[in-house]
Amino acid sequence: MAAKSRVAGILRGLARNGIISESEAESSLDRVDVSADLEAVSGSTFVFESIPENLEWKRALFKHLDRLAPPETVRPTNTSSFSPAAIGEGVAHPERSADHPFSTTLRSCCPWSRWSRLRSRPKWATDHTAGS
Repeated sequence: MAAKSRVAGILRGLARNGIISESEAESSLDRVDVSADLEAVSGSTFVFESIPENLEWKRALFKHLDRLAPPETVRPTNTSSFSPAAIGEGVAHPERSADHPFSTTLRSCCPWSRWSRLRSRPKWATDHTAGS
């Protein structure tokens, strides 16, 4: 997948620049899952949302994450248009959401955790059963 290749490139760059070791880069990449299937978040402790800038879609996604992801899951959003408070409106754990651009180093974002990065077609965005 293109998204995982991008993450691999970032990790290789961090290793090349001495920020992390080659083995840290490899083990970090092993913990990254990229999926369009929302069920993939069920075992994740860190889910990075990167869907189009549509507030309704983002809110629907975070409601699904409430239902599917473990309660301790950290859920940053890659938004440049909306506040985390606006996106988190109506979700059970808005305090677990934050604005976090993906371009920052992966090391600063829980390198020990299991990752899922959602890059999904928004077919679920109109599913009004989210959170039920």
